[in-house]
Amino acid sequence: VSNVRTTVINIRPNTRPTIQSFTINKNVVDEGGRVTFLARNVQDNGGINRVAFFFDSNNNGRFDIATDRFLTNGVKQGASNNWRKLYTLPTTLPTGTRTLFAVAFDNLDVRGGVKSDTLRIRADT
Repeated sequence: VSNVRTTVINIRPNTRPTIQSFTINKNVVDEGGRVTFLARNVQDNGGINRVAFFFDSNNNGRFDIATDRFLTNGVKQGASNNWRKLYTLPTTLPTGTRTLFAVAFDNLDVRGGVKSDTLRIRADT
């Protein structure tokens, strides 16, 4: 008599995380000013590791992980799926209308959803 056991393993493929929306609380700020980044409804099938905020260094309107400047990571807001960060902009960022990105990374550090918003940085007078 043989003792054969059957084991069923269900493998759920990893999906890329998503961000529903990204906003910056001020549309216009002076150099070195404070802004609040908010990424709303960040989702993944395994969990979110972090939401990072980047500055569009080459000003092309597209997220480029190799060239765009990392600014800071967000902080998860309690039981919600929102990630927020109050942040003082470096005075070294160029002035003018600039694009910033929110980028989600899941529990396997897979990069997913990228959302953008614009901000006008005024020269400090």
